[in-house]
Amino acid sequence: MPAEESTPSEKTISLFVLLLFTGESYSLTKLSEKFNCSKSTILRRIEAIERWAGECLVRQKIGNEIKFKLNTPKRPLVFLSPDQIRHLIMCRDMVSHLMPESIKDEIGNTINTAASLVEDLSQRAQSFETICRSEVKGRIDYSPFGGVILELESAIRDHSVCLLKYQAVAKDEPREHMFVPVTLSSYRESIYACGVKLNSQRPHDEVGPMVLAVHRIKELARTPLTREVSYPAEMDNYFGIIKHEPIRIKVLFDTFAATYVREREWSTDQCITPQDNGDIVLEFTAANEEEVVSWALSFGKRATVLEPKQVRERIKSELSVMINAY
Repeated sequence: MPAEESTPSEKTISLFVLLLFTGESYSLTKLSEKFNCSKSTILRRIEAIERWAGECLVRQKIGNEIKFKLNTPKRPLVFLSPDQIRHLIMCRDMVSHLMPESIKDEIGNTINTAASLVEDLSQRAQSFETICRSEVKGRIDYSPFGGVILELESAIRDHSVCLLKYQAVAKDEPREHMFVPVTLSSYRESIYACGVKLNSQRPHDEVGPMVLAVHRIKELARTPLTREVSYPAEMDNYFGIIKHEPIRIKVLFDTFAATYVREREWSTDQCITPQDNGDIVLEFTAANEEEVVSWALSFGKRATVLEPKQVRERIKSELSVMINAY
């Protein structure tokens, strides 16, 4: 309880804190007793609070007395459980190898802030226990590309047209493209910007879907132009990250590879047909031919492409070159 010699400012602050944190109504009599001062002193403090609290400070006439109450916006009580924090940490640890250091730090700080919402203080420490880690061979260090990722994120949100230089595989010099990013995708431990390429001479003309590896973007600048484009989202249901003409694939897998193949979804319209000897035939739709060839070859002798003919011929050609190399 403040003493008589408290300064006017101290009395005002004490009165405000009382009204703010209790949410109760107080009469002049009650307040003067609580702060051990006269009613006129309390009134002066009330008027001081009213000058900057405005309508939040309410006077209520109850019987013969006037009571004072500070109305504050109602905030929902939001709490997180230790398990929810651990699940956030699990997601972070599973994908952190794809993130630049700056974004990883931001994710860590966000999780630390979220942990303050764990209601039981004694459980906060155990919220940070982690049991997950990612093991990646041939990892790309995305730390130098943090700025590119953030710029792409903003461009996607604002529908911005971007001018960029991109170093394609097996090309001596980067090429310039006018590009509208639509989404960022992770695929086989890499980050890709998916969107639509525009005609650099006629920006209103769309060239077609385009997928760019973020780590090969050498320069990126947002232009003042904005453009809402249609990206073939249905092709996300097909095998492969590069979007070309869809192609139906049929592959025979031996018994050893059958379990691995059966455990996974290669396209949403896939069909697996068991064979009498334990082999399986997988039919699925691919978004491009190039990735199918590399994928089929990765199974070695355990996979045989049955259809289409042009993919079989591509694989024969690749195998011929490989045999000559060895």
